[in-house]
Amino acid sequence: HTNQYHVNLTHAPKDFEPQSALVYDDFITPSEGKAFEHDILNLTKRKRFQKGHWDHVISDYKETELPYYYNDDENGSAAATTTTSTTKQLYSSLSQESNVVIEKVRKHIERTHFRKYSSTPSPDTDEYDDEYDGPTVTWLPCHAIYLKQNGILSAHVDSVKFSGDIVAGLSLCSSSIMRLKPASPTELSSEQQQKDDDYNRSTCSKSLDSVGYVDLYLPPLSLYILSGMSRFEYTHELLPSGGTFHLQTCNGNEEIIVNREDRISIIFRDTKTI
Repeated sequence: HTNQYHVNLTHAPKDFEPQSALVYDDFITPSEGKAFEHDILNLTKRKRFQKGHWDHVISDYKETELPYYYNDDENGSAAATTTTSTTKQLYSSLSQESNVVIEKVRKHIERTHFRKYSSTPSPDTDEYDDEYDGPTVTWLPCHAIYLKQNGILSAHVDSVKFSGDIVAGLSLCSSSIMRLKPASPTELSSEQQQKDDDYNRSTCSKSLDSVGYVDLYLPPLSLYILSGMSRFEYTHELLPSGGTFHLQTCNGNEEIIVNREDRISIIFRDTKTI
């Protein structure tokens, strides 16, 4: 289920599109989360935490690309799409449960963001009753980011040089607050400014004139999906530990102090459409 209370629109610019930033609470089970966490810790245990990145966006982190695979039978077993020894070694380090989670997330995004025709999901499950009838989606390999408690993920717009319309992430180990803010022209690449006319994005000057931000509360086991305006026109960042999320429910406003711990995120991106 999408959790509307985990997206705070109190300070959102008037032209913000709420459907472009979604949070699904408890998208995976605790056992699935533990299995994935175990896999990532094994894959990164020999890596050192990096103090910074070439684009100055992130610090105090480890990162690893997860193997490319496809679902080759009805039981959900996976096989690598490439045959290099490195890929085989990495692939063998992923548990079956983690592979099933990757497939589960991708299928969900395909059904909710790439459908050919308009259809509404069941109000009880957020799932579509009919079979998926959207275009074939090609996925980039997932990658995992292990961010230390005091690590920094500063405001940025993900490059569109290779990745496409979706940026999504599974959150493990720790809660965090993601903040979306209108991007300035310097934060938008020339490729983004020249994106095909089929996406009617607003102008950079409009973003500059906008005042405000949108906060997403990301507890462990949740899935966030950024598309459209949130993907291309807004920066996203993680707030430092100790940030406050204002949870607005039918019972009123509740403040949640989010004391971040070490955090693992699994990032999903589709390939750029040529």
